[in-house]
Amino acid sequence: VAVTGYLLLWPAASGNIALLLAAVAIAGLGGAAIPVMLWSMMPDAIEHGEVESGTRIEARTFGLTTFVQKTSAGAVALAAGIVLSASGFSPDGDLATGAAWTITAMVSVFPAIFMVLIILVIRTYPIDRLRHAEIVTALERPESRPRKK
Repeated sequence: VAVTGYLLLWPAASGNIALLLAAVAIAGLGGAAIPVMLWSMMPDAIEHGEVESGTRIEARTFGLTTFVQKTSAGAVALAAGIVLSASGFSPDGDLATGAAWTITAMVSVFPAIFMVLIILVIRTYPIDRLRHAEIVTALERPESRPRKK
């Protein structure tokens, strides 16, 4: 859904306000699922790790995830600045053709590509309903878990 919304932003950049609003709404609806999924998957992944290793590392996992999110946000801001500078963007208000094209790509094509990559990565997530039930059962029976070293 989000990929469709992002891709619709490309033709909406020509000034079609109705298409722009629809594209932003569609991208927002689809993109909103990503942070919800991340924070919903974290406890399951922590429990999976506990069953496999015998150690529960929730503080480290949540801390590292937050650190990676913050670092990524900074890296993306830096990359956006570099790409805009390379495209001829000028903050004084003159929008060069290359800069306009780059900005449009940065809010449409680039997010669509990254959303497809996220989908491909999430599809490899090994915890489905059956595996989750196995994890819960194992956590309820401490004798079946590996011992801490």
